[in-house]
Amino acid sequence: MATKRAKMPVSERAKQFMPFSALKGFREALTEKEKTFVPKAEIAEDEAAIIEGRLRALKPMDRVSVVYYERGAYLRVDGHVMRINADTQRLTVAGTDIAIPDIYSLTIDKGDDLN
Repeated sequence: MATKRAKMPVSERAKQFMPFSALKGFREALTEKEKTFVPKAEIAEDEAAIIEGRLRALKPMDRVSVVYYERGAYLRVDGHVMRINADTQRLTVAGTDIAIPDIYSLTIDKGDDLN
């Protein structure tokens, strides 16, 4: 006579239906490969001077919009300035750490009109 097996707990039963990935990290590698690489554009001297002036005028908690270059793409972050570090050439906006030389454009929100 066959012995009866103990019932499998629900938490264990769910594991048998979880997706299986034979190649860990393969999907992430494919996603990274699908990204289009954009070369970094050169900024005109007058635009660089404008950005530099705005950086000097920045204070913590100013609301800004920054377009910057990172890992082959241009990204944009909007938010409050958290930290400006002239020694390390880093700007932190809304938790995003940005290399100052990689900034393509910087707009300071002055309430109802943008700079």
